[in-house]
Amino acid sequence: MFALSLTFFHQDQQQEFIDHEQQLAERSVADVATQISLYIEKQRRTVSLFGYAHIDELHQLPNSYPNEPHKTALWPRLSKIEPNALNYTLADNTGEVILDDPQKIIGRGCRNDIIFYAHNEYPNDIFVHTNHVIGEHIDVITHLMRDETSPSLFFFVSLNLAELIDILRLSEAEEHSLMLIDNKGSVQLSSTGRNQEQPLLKDLDTQVLAKTSIPGTGWQVVDTIDKDMFSNNALSLAYTGLGVFGLLSALGLPLLWLIFREEKGRHRAESELITSHNQLEKLLEKRTNALLRSKNDLEYLARYDLLTGLLNRQTFTLSVNETLEQQDDNSLPSCLCYLDLDQFSMINDMAGHHAGDQLLKQCAETLQTTLPKSSIISRLSGDHFGIFLPSTAIEDARHMLSMLLHKIQVEPLNWEGSEYRVSASVGMTSIPSGDTDLQKYLAEADIAIRLSKEKGKGRITVYHDENLTAPAQNTTTEQSLHILNAIKENRLTLFQQPLIPLQPDRASEQRIEILVRMYGSQGELIPPNDFIPTAEQFGQMPDLDYWVTEHTLKWMNEQEHTPYVHINLSGQSLTGEQHTTRFITLLNKTPHKTLRHLCFEITETIAVSDYAQAILFIQAVRNLGGSFALDDYGSGVCSFSYLRNLPVDILKIDGELVRSLAEDDVNSAMVASIVSMSKAMKLTCVAEYIEDEQTSQRLKEMGVDYGQGYLFAKPKKLIP
Repeated sequence: MFALSLTFFHQDQQQEFIDHEQQLAERSVADVATQISLYIEKQRRTVSLFGYAHIDELHQLPNSYPNEPHKTALWPRLSKIEPNALNYTLADNTGEVILDDPQKIIGRGCRNDIIFYAHNEYPNDIFVHTNHVIGEHIDVITHLMRDETSPSLFFFVSLNLAELIDILRLSEAEEHSLMLIDNKGSVQLSSTGRNQEQPLLKDLDTQVLAKTSIPGTGWQVVDTIDKDMFSNNALSLAYTGLGVFGLLSALGLPLLWLIFREEKGRHRAESELITSHNQLEKLLEKRTNALLRSKNDLEYLARYDLLTGLLNRQTFTLSVNETLEQQDDNSLPSCLCYLDLDQFSMINDMAGHHAGDQLLKQCAETLQTTLPKSSIISRLSGDHFGIFLPSTAIEDARHMLSMLLHKIQVEPLNWEGSEYRVSASVGMTSIPSGDTDLQKYLAEADIAIRLSKEKGKGRITVYHDENLTAPAQNTTTEQSLHILNAIKENRLTLFQQPLIPLQPDRASEQRIEILVRMYGSQGELIPPNDFIPTAEQFGQMPDLDYWVTEHTLKWMNEQEHTPYVHINLSGQSLTGEQHTTRFITLLNKTPHKTLRHLCFEITETIAVSDYAQAILFIQAVRNLGGSFALDDYGSGVCSFSYLRNLPVDILKIDGELVRSLAEDDVNSAMVASIVSMSKAMKLTCVAEYIEDEQTSQRLKEMGVDYGQGYLFAKPKKLIP
């Protein structure tokens, strides 16, 4: 009987040993997959950010240093921010290396990697290879697109394997082996380094305990042990059991033996747990710090213009709005200005885009050093700059800007032995204290800058109603009257564009976005870009939005099976209780079954600029059964801090991020992070401006729920 009990005990101990080793393996591969994925993502972001920060210099290198990349000024900078870098090079859009080294550091494996990436632009092509100079390494590649007229480049950095090997070594359990294998099953890397023969995993005398894929790479991480390990342990347990059986038979001390065995096992388990916990804490701290640095880089890109370092348009608008809201009625008026460089296009044509970029940087520096520190300065687009001077009288602002224009004119651009002089034009308007209608004053500054250029450039024009020329005044007034009459006479029509499911679990849910068009007096169809700006300038958007909502709801009520319908709302419709009350009254008259399929879209900028009013309106609509989508997400900078408390149901990724997804690694990383965040918050994720199959496939793989764009369908009439 005792012998039978010992047999069962032996079997239990063997199964416990197998389960324990299996758990260690599963934990190790999950740990390693996360760490390596974060490491590779960090390297790609670092290389991409470095490439775009030095894109001008990189474009010039093939002419200046065709065969000596290590002698360029960029190499010390790259080595500083990327200590694992062994080498870098450039290739053209066909994958042909255009920056090489006389020692042939760019070996066959690297060249194959470059050509593969150039033709496929598929990021999961990380693989380990070697050459006789820099040894074993992996390659990280990013596609640099400066503008439509400049040739694209592939920026290519080789990294050593030290950190990858450390990740494997520190995560490896005792008597286990962690390995990276490719999609063919070849062993690429282990905790002891790279096996030059790259054997197949199936040919090794090992047993696989756990395996998982590593996101962002083509690798799998596997945890293996020696095939004899389990049988050796079983044999050891058998010998131990026989010895114990003999001992216990002779001495009759079964209880003492069990206590000893249990205590020994407990100590071993505790020791392994403490060691594993300490290692994991160190690794997590290291990875967290790396992710925080990457997050800071991405947040910088979201807030600032990469070329000049000035605020971008979205940040400028938000910053000015915040400043206006903080001012009281007793504050001095503020000034809003637009500044354009008059000869920018000519310099671009004569000296090239690199010279134009240098001019923009020089102008940005002049603005920052000449204007007061309290100024808010932005590069809005191209050669257009925005300036906000808080609590500044119009005459004081005019004096400051006169000095600024003089400084711009007397400081020439020195480029390749030639001097280029430019002038600048300014349009400005005064914002009374207590007034927060920024859109109105942006329109006034825009009118003023156009008048300034029409008068001969190099001038400052202050906006006044009376300084508008008669033709300009008549044109805008006539457009406003056309819109007013179109609303009254129902000379508007509704178009729709579908949102296409990208995931199988969304296939049964049909969605469309409503778009508005206007008929002219002769029956011609007028696109939105030709009347929406005027409607915004004259405060007609609430009436326009109401017409669209009213007629869309009417159409929805008439449908037997209505899809989910998205309607865009402007910022003006959310500003003022009279407008929101009007919408709520309309919704109260609408059947609940219709409201359950209604989704209002508001932009991120609108939601953040009037946050309290947006929250109240969203909650009221949701209480009636409707839902909300946050449009153009990723174009602003306060998204991460506000989104958590904004009760929206759908996130629509900014189209500009999506449009360049396939060519821009930074945009790709930003989109991936937005998708991950939407999943964590259980929000439906939509991507717009999808124009090609490659972008659609990438978004589908990222987990985006719906796609919208010309790839799937162009807008068409809602009612044919």
